[in-house]
Amino acid sequence: MTKVSGRWLPSLLRQQDKSVRVQTSKRFLERFAREGERFSQGIITCDESLLYFYDPETKAESMVWKHTSSPPSKKAKVVMSAQKVMFLVCADHRGIILSHAVPTDQTINATFCQKVPYKVFVFLSFYF
Repeated sequence: MTKVSGRWLPSLLRQQDKSVRVQTSKRFLERFAREGERFSQGIITCDESLLYFYDPETKAESMVWKHTSSPPSKKAKVVMSAQKVMFLVCADHRGIILSHAVPTDQTINATFCQKVPYKVFVFLSFYF
């Protein structure tokens, strides 16, 4: 027996999920055909992003040119900061329109989004 890892896939969608994505994409294309750029400029997308307080440079980023007779460069080993914060970020065709810090140990789901402070949705409502 050999030990193997599962193959990485973009997502594990059921056939029903795939059908919904296809239908939604078709509706978007139909609206774009009718409304053009005005429709695409009205789209707002949101995603969450985990940001570390300190992100050390990679080995490739710290490479330097040196002569063969030069002593080797030294670099202290550093690790990524243990402190991190999750942000909910929303953007439109012009760029980021909202970033909202998510409380520690909070999962972003429908319940969380319903409790996001009112001022966030007031801000977003100007774009609809």
